[in-house]
This record gives sequence, C-alpha cells and structure tokens, in this order.
Amino acid sequence: MKTIGIFEATNTLSQLVDQAASGEEVVLTRNGKPVARLAPLASEKKAANGMDWLAQSCAARAGNGTRGA
Repeated sequence: MKTIGIFEATNTLSQLVDQAASGEEVVLTRNGKPVARLAPLASEKKAANGMDWLAQSCAARAGNGTRGA
C-alpha cells in the first residue's frame, strides 16, 4: 500500500488512479496523517457473479417454499 500527501497526489492523480485500477491501494495523507484511501472498485465480472449468486439464492428460496425477509 502506497502512502502519498494530498499536495503531491493532486499533481499525480492520473498515475494514482491507474495504480488503483490495477489493484494497488493508495492512502492519502494531510500533515502526515491518513485521511482517505484510493482503492480499486470490484470488477464488473465480480459484481455480475455476485448478482448471479443473489438470483440463484432467491430462486432456491422460492423453490423450497420459504420467503425471503
């Protein structure tokens, strides 16, 4: 995990976003103290798999006569 000051981050934002997109987390600091984290989002494929799991889970519940809360 990389740590960088906000002032420097403003000058290198494109590179930091590229790093986050490739999986690296970047912690932003102000006066040496961590204040924010730049991290990659879950990939669309992972999100789609999660939605598939949810749909299958709901279908299984409907099939066995139980109702979801």
